[in-house]
Amino acid sequence: VESAKQYGLTPLQATALGGTALGFQMMVAVSCNPVLGYIIDRFGRAPMIILGLSLSTVGFIILGSVGNPFSKLVWLAVALIGASQASVTISSNALCADAAPKPLLGTVMGGKNTMAPIGTIIFLQVGGLLFDTVGPMSAFFMKALVNFLVFAWVVAVRKKVVMGEEFT
Repeated sequence: VESAKQYGLTPLQATALGGTALGFQMMVAVSCNPVLGYIIDRFGRAPMIILGLSLSTVGFIILGSVGNPFSKLVWLAVALIGASQASVTISSNALCADAAPKPLLGTVMGGKNTMAPIGTIIFLQVGGLLFDTVGPMSAFFMKALVNFLVFAWVVAVRKKVVMGEEFT
């Protein structure tokens, strides 16, 4: 909304475009879901988490690099982030369901699903602080950096600790 006038848009038009982009991201995520179960079973849970984190990192780097928030590259970035969201969510749910002791499955899934909104709140707060103090694009670079660090951690843990069926 702040840069709407700079790009010849009203604040209402800018808000509508932002909402449309988020809707598109969710549509991409939902449209990926039917295929992901098959792909996850074929290639494994950890490789799909790694792929999802990679896509998200690239998407957030694109968002942080785009000077015009209304450019066509934004649509590519949100598509990558949407596909990533579906991949990581479904893969991590499958991994938890496979790895958790069956009597504790509900507890493990509840803990996992409680941490996601807590992470969202933390990223919103830190991203907002960065947005206000450093600049609008800094929040996207922060998210890309965190996603890359988690990606590197998953790759390291997968190779060092649990090769094979426990973390695939």
